[in-house]
Amino acid sequence: MATVAILKADNCDFEFYPTTDEIISVIKNDIDNCESFSHQSPSILDCGGGDGRVLKALTKGKRYCIEKAKPLLAMLDNSIFVVGTDFDSQTLIDKNVSIIVSNPPYLVYERWSTKIITEANARYVYLVIPKRWSKSRMISEAIESRNADVEVLGDFDFSDAERKARVNVQVVKVTYGYSRDSDAFSIWFNEHFKLQISNTSPSHYASELSKANGLNDRVEAEMVEGGNLVETLERLYQNEMNNLMSTYLKVADIPAELLNELEVNIEGLKEALMLKINSLKDRYWRELFNNFTKITALLTCASRDRLLKTLTDNTHVDFTVENCSAVIGWVIKNASSYYESQLTTTYERMISNVNIINYVSNQRTWEKNEWRYSRKPADLERYSLELRCIVEMGGISRDWKGVVSLERYGADFLDDLVSVAGTLGYNIDETIPSARLDWNASNKHVYYYRESDGTDKTLFDVKAYFNGNIHVRFSPHFILKFNTEHGRLSGWLRSKKEAVDELSNTGVSVDVGVIEKAFGSTLQINSMDYLRLN
Repeated sequence: MATVAILKADNCDFEFYPTTDEIISVIKNDIDNCESFSHQSPSILDCGGGDGRVLKALTKGKRYCIEKAKPLLAMLDNSIFVVGTDFDSQTLIDKNVSIIVSNPPYLVYERWSTKIITEANARYVYLVIPKRWSKSRMISEAIESRNADVEVLGDFDFSDAERKARVNVQVVKVTYGYSRDSDAFSIWFNEHFKLQISNTSPSHYASELSKANGLNDRVEAEMVEGGNLVETLERLYQNEMNNLMSTYLKVADIPAELLNELEVNIEGLKEALMLKINSLKDRYWRELFNNFTKITALLTCASRDRLLKTLTDNTHVDFTVENCSAVIGWVIKNASSYYESQLTTTYERMISNVNIINYVSNQRTWEKNEWRYSRKPADLERYSLELRCIVEMGGISRDWKGVVSLERYGADFLDDLVSVAGTLGYNIDETIPSARLDWNASNKHVYYYRESDGTDKTLFDVKAYFNGNIHVRFSPHFILKFNTEHGRLSGWLRSKKEAVDELSNTGVSVDVGVIEKAFGSTLQINSMDYLRLN
């Protein structure tokens, strides 16, 4: 009863009955025996995902859920991505997964089941619903509209469940065919757009992309008038989505004969509308993360790309204030692993035979030819970076107008160093992005962090050259922290004392206090931090 008690205490009890182990086992066995997933774990969306226990039990593949209870959102495993909060406000047709599962609230099980069956963009659906479902006209019509096959996998009850109930339920498996006329988007489209036009002629609409031109300007204009970023973006998104739908609905008023003469066809319109809807959602999510500097400032370019790929890969999340809160919560919960992995990745991009110093305990040397055909020797370990490093990635170049600028790869790398510094506790809020600096061969740029007293201190300084090299000179304070945390994350430094002993030959005067504070200092965010943000 622990989970139910927490939900009641937080006024988030929506009358769900936690799925029993017996029910989970039946669904899991059916999935395991499915030939479709013999070589790859399926992606699964759980509508009413609870604490994520069902998803973790059913698949090792991609895990998605719709869940509104904030205590349950905080309990979700980091591998579970929240694609929505309020089930009724979500569209499922654009959430492409292998399987959808749901154990819906039984007071509204017909509405939930009908929506899932009708809109599911999946191969299979598993529903845990009352036995009386077979008498539901709504559910029967939904199954018929999708030309789906239905199988009952077993009868169950909740007499021994976490939340006891008299209700008798069945696990119902819905299997979809591949008929174009019964796919989720076609049914939704035909319901909303009563068009009687040709399905055969080609259409150029499917190749038309939704462009982002002007979105940033519109956001800035709206923000001047008041309101926060998320609410402003949601308002603009809803207006744009309504205009998009209104435009397509107007097509239904045009005589079918004229549409046929113009070679406009229903399949082309459907493809174009799906493309525009997905593109519109993706564009607004990208705009949010471009502006949400409290998160993005601490993520490297690669981490941001991974985050956005996770957000848009296989699912296109509806852009609402509630979903923004859930997705940002997911990012925050996963941030710790991002911060640690990106520190290691950024650090190792600087590894070369001229940039490293062995630990005191490491007397191993490597010949130059061992560095020749790979980035580093296979057995290279227990080393630290020099105070000065030469990085062979994206120096400066001159365009056809003679304008000198830093190559994008180099700019991204330097900005990544700043982001990593942020996760190590440095205040980088006022640091200027590399692309905005004036670069040429004679310029030295200093990257600063801000102390608590308001003074700026050097993090590192940089010179870039036309030969593709960037010379970085770190502050002793930063390189000590950087080396300490990389050694800890690599498993080479297991204690503060060991860190002090091993890093005594780095060419930097060893500040014991800095190393001890640096050990384990990479920013960590837990589920309680997430709850406080909601």
